Amino acid sequence: MRWQLVAQVAFSRRAAFGHLATQLIHLGHQGIDALLLLVDQLIELFEQVFGIAGFDFQCHKPFIGEKVVVHSCIGPYFGIPVGRDHMLGLTLPKYDKLMHLHFTQKASGMRLLNVHFLFTRTFSCLPLLLAAALCLSTPARAAPDAGVWAQVQTHKPALLDTLRELVAIESGSGDREGLDKISQLIHDRFKALGGQVEFIEAPANAYRMHDTPGRIGRMVKATFTGTGTSKILLIAHMDTVYLKGMGVKQPFRIEGNKAYGLGIGDDKAGIAVILHTVAALQALQFKDYGVLTVLINGDEEISSPASRHELTRLGAAHDLTLSFEGSPTNSDQLSLATAGIAAVNLKVTGKASHAGSAPERGLNAIVELSHQILQTRNFSDPSKGVKMNWTMVSGGTNRNVIPAQAQAAADVRVERIEDYAGLESRISKTIQNQLIPDTQVAMSFEQRRPPLEFNPAQVAVGQHAQKIYSEIDRTLKVLDSVSGGGTDAAFAALKTKNPVLERFGLLSFGAHSNGDEYILIDSIEPRLYLAARLIMDFSRGLVR
Repeated sequence: MRWQLVAQVAFSRRAAFGHLATQLIHLGHQGIDALLLLVDQLIELFEQVFGIAGFDFQCHKPFIGEKVVVHSCIGPYFGIPVGRDHMLGLTLPKYDKLMHLHFTQKASGMRLLNVHFLFTRTFSCLPLLLAAALCLSTPARAAPDAGVWAQVQTHKPALLDTLRELVAIESGSGDREGLDKISQLIHDRFKALGGQVEFIEAPANAYRMHDTPGRIGRMVKATFTGTGTSKILLIAHMDTVYLKGMGVKQPFRIEGNKAYGLGIGDDKAGIAVILHTVAALQALQFKDYGVLTVLINGDEEISSPASRHELTRLGAAHDLTLSFEGSPTNSDQLSLATAGIAAVNLKVTGKASHAGSAPERGLNAIVELSHQILQTRNFSDPSKGVKMNWTMVSGGTNRNVIPAQAQAAADVRVERIEDYAGLESRISKTIQNQLIPDTQVAMSFEQRRPPLEFNPAQVAVGQHAQKIYSEIDRTLKVLDSVSGGGTDAAFAALKTKNPVLERFGLLSFGAHSNGDEYILIDSIEPRLYLAARLIMDFSRGLVR
């Protein structure tokens, strides 16, 4: 009697048995290893039940993560749920000659993945197949690293104390006094952990925009030298959008599973997670990295006019960059792509005149500005992810005066950095068509931050992060499409093809809102574990 197992996968490179993931919907280095181990368990089960051996086995590993959905193949018998909205099924066709597990790709151009279990004789084995299906439906997961998990648990109350200290210091982007105070606290904390710490002031070539303050907040850079070769960069920001004086009325407080405070999620929690991740690694005596660099800037909320060059330089000099903005409370996630942000500022200069006795002598700047807004109102291009919307307008000085000045501003979002140039050129050409010829129309195009564009190198890191999260029985989404606003991760990725990932901070809600900004306390331990374990595994060359 001859038994044969053939696994056919439409990908390249050899596969190795590995960790069995709790979810199979992300098919990549992690997902295929999980699938192979699952198949291996089935082989072992059939060997035990039927007393057989000698299976022929073929499989290949994917070169990049692909999302798949596992469709039900239950036939007339049964289907076993594997994860939310997904099914793993076993079907016993007519004559009992084939048991077939069918995995179908969800949203990419690659071919199907099919795994067939072929038997050369007919037999009645429905109870045995049911047992196999039950075995497959509850895959084992790797246990968390006990040492790391125990260490991060000890940091939960300490991290809340750190948040209390950080939130107590008001640090709006234009508040240099508050930024100096909080940066000194951050400096001293990293110094106490043994880092080489320095302040970095705004360079002479800072990219100044219309809202750039005269004295931009300084950066704190901390460097930790290890015994390995990997260079890892951790980034967050200390500035907030709130005005000085608002914090007095809205101090740090805890209500149930929520810790409130101005700027707590965006991004003081990011600073706290970095501080306590480094502290946990120190307590574990882990130094397998080559260099672990931390950069905390004080101008992110105003598009990083001073820190953008340093972020880009450090990003290019490191093998991996993790950015610690928060994740939404309703979606535990990391991001591989973020939007680029620009601003269009349009200024029209006309000529004032009395609106009642001599309106014809004036040049109405508001009328000309309205004309310019109308002829550029449809410059968004959804097919490219380009969005342009006029959001602010002002003009005139008195009701009875033909306005000599009018201004407008538009918000721009892009997914590809090259789209900035095309849009700027289109606007420049269009505004030459004036309704009132003698008015002066001036336009400035501020590239406030580039997009973080998807990079294939991010995939392996994202999948490994999912694997780490599964060890503590949590599900982590890794988004490769643009969502939300822009972040400093984009500056770090601007001159490198090395992986840069966003949203390693705590789960948070209510950024930029009065009285409603909070973090979820029960996300502290999982996020500390994720950051620490990912740094450890990347340093050891286990992320690939």
